[in-house]
Amino acid sequence: MLMALLSAVTGEPLAGYEAMQTAFRVVFDMQADEDGDPGPEGVHQDSADVTAILLVGRDNVQGGVNRVWTLDQPSGKSCDADLTSGRLLLETTLLHPMDMLILCDREVRHEVTSVAPQDAMHRALRDVLTYELRRAPLDGRGGS
Repeated sequence: MLMALLSAVTGEPLAGYEAMQTAFRVVFDMQADEDGDPGPEGVHQDSADVTAILLVGRDNVQGGVNRVWTLDQPSGKSCDADLTSGRLLLETTLLHPMDMLILCDREVRHEVTSVAPQDAMHRALRDVLTYELRRAPLDGRGGS
């Protein structure tokens, strides 16, 4: 589906791209010493043409806000001053299974904030799948 969308937008054939999928589980559980930080790298790019983040599920979660930034936003953890800098393009929270955020990854930077439990007596859990589309290498050997 994403490859067909990319082909329609760029006018380039599907064969010119390779796809990658990654599963991410983020847990905040004090008893297991899991801190709920889904993106220790902070603001970043994935070196892809298109990045899609698909929510599989979230349980007992507050936080997990996806932020999209201009290319001027420095890499690393953002701070409160960054939120009013004019570099923040979008802030959204994927709340329901199948909610998806699609980015032109070479045009923006992105991050997701930490999660914490709504009910402190239970762990917080957030599962996402990410899909990345990259131009295939000219030599046809794959990789990125």
